[in-house]
Amino acid sequence: MARIPTFGFAGYIDTLEAFDQYTIRGGFPQVVMKQVDSVEYLSTLWESVVLKDVVRRHKVRNVAGLNDIYGLLLNAVSSKFNYDSLGRAQGDGISAPTIKKFMQYAREAYLLVELEQFHFSPRKRMKSDRKLYSYDNGFICAKRAAISHDHGRLLENLVFGELLRRGARPNVDLFYYVTSTGHEVDFIIRSTGVTQELIQVAWVMSEQKTRERELRALRMAARELNLSHVRILTHNHSEVIEDDGITIKIQPVREWMLSSKCSQGHNPWIYPL
Repeated sequence: MARIPTFGFAGYIDTLEAFDQYTIRGGFPQVVMKQVDSVEYLSTLWESVVLKDVVRRHKVRNVAGLNDIYGLLLNAVSSKFNYDSLGRAQGDGISAPTIKKFMQYAREAYLLVELEQFHFSPRKRMKSDRKLYSYDNGFICAKRAAISHDHGRLLENLVFGELLRRGARPNVDLFYYVTSTGHEVDFIIRSTGVTQELIQVAWVMSEQKTRERELRALRMAARELNLSHVRILTHNHSEVIEDDGITIKIQPVREWMLSSKCSQGHNPWIYPL
């Protein structure tokens, strides 16, 4: 097992332990370098950003409603949603256009971002359900009511954040994908009108149902988009599967994140299969 310095954590720990801490606590310098209480610090930071960069900047009057909506959104991280259903779930008379406006404020403040489903038709893309992500995993764990069973969602959110750091632009060249039979792939990356990569995220691949579901979605998407190489990112599983002309590389997220050499001719966020 490789060992790395952990920038403020005591001594040296293996990459898996450091990665697990990062998945829960996020990457804000105060949390990583000074080991402050991440829940307290990030809760305070979130509330401060909402107050200064959302409420005061946009002169929001319904602050309680705004906070309720942001609470619902945080609980929808890595899940599909639409503004109409979110308004009905909120049940306090806040309209879909208002919720959409609140989401825009959160995006501008680098708190939350939505991801559209990829369609070749821009009109269908705009009408599709969205998926929601946070810019830092620490915010999710600090502000959500329960996270103990959300490892898969946290892992997916982490991958989304890494794709942003590599230069991917949500709803420009980064989307999620749904096959013609309704099977979902977490991320599709496109450039100059060409699909560059498909990425599926799964916490484990040892459970047979999970394995079959993830592989089925990727196989179908690869065939529809004419790709021969696709990727599954996991917590701690490595494998390469050759399936009817499609190579499926399964690797731990931390290994993918620590990759340092980009393949020549690829976009900067896509590392070699």
